[in-house]
Amino acid sequence: MAHSRIRDVWIAEQYRPFTLNKHLAGGRPWDLDGTRHGLQILSPAEGRAADGFAEGNGHALYQQVPILQSFRADTVVVLSADHLYQMDFRLALEQHERLGSDLTIITTETDEDSSRFGVVQTGKNQKVTGYDYKPENPQGNLVATEIFIFKVEALSKAVDHLVKELDEYEDHDEPKGASLGDYGETILPYFVKNKKVHEFRHTGYWRDIGTIDAYYKAHMELLEGKGLNLDDSGWAVITHHEPPLRRLAFTRIPM
Repeated sequence: MAHSRIRDVWIAEQYRPFTLNKHLAGGRPWDLDGTRHGLQILSPAEGRAADGFAEGNGHALYQQVPILQSFRADTVVVLSADHLYQMDFRLALEQHERLGSDLTIITTETDEDSSRFGVVQTGKNQKVTGYDYKPENPQGNLVATEIFIFKVEALSKAVDHLVKELDEYEDHDEPKGASLGDYGETILPYFVKNKKVHEFRHTGYWRDIGTIDAYYKAHMELLEGKGLNLDDSGWAVITHHEPPLRRLAFTRIPM
């Protein structure tokens, strides 16, 4: 996000945020510690009906829509935190605006079992014609990278419609919006069916490292020189380096 010159970066937290907040350090390592723009932590809270812990990433997204509206955001880039890649989001954002998309799905061709992901079907002019969430029999190897660009107005109308529809047919005592579950199950299929959706193809390295096996594989690819390019001088890895603690050494000198 920092390399793509996106100045408003919001992180929706869930469980055990202490070490994450320590790493984020207020956004300073990424030059995101501005007064009016920069890093914002969206922590879960209890005490109001619309708050609390999210029941899925669709529910988490639903919880942030009012904040996006109050911020007067036109567009939001939604990312998952357990993926490894390098990408300049400005290229996808330019296409999103040029095509007037309600949703842009960043896609890539995977060499893994595509049934682990959301599988995308496309037609002419980058139009998305189908989306299957973790299908048993996937149609191809083109998958969603868990990078999505939404038009905020379209997202707001979509989630409001879905919540009313799902709550009407489900009998539960869960918080409002919890019925959205994972956005791959509800929000994305709704957009593909009812809205203007396009793909933006990512051709570089990309890995979902949300499982132990995938996490291990990504490490092995780095060691073999087949993984993410960490030596790109134009795209340096920016992170929070904590200075080592100074330790006092005592040596007993024989008398």
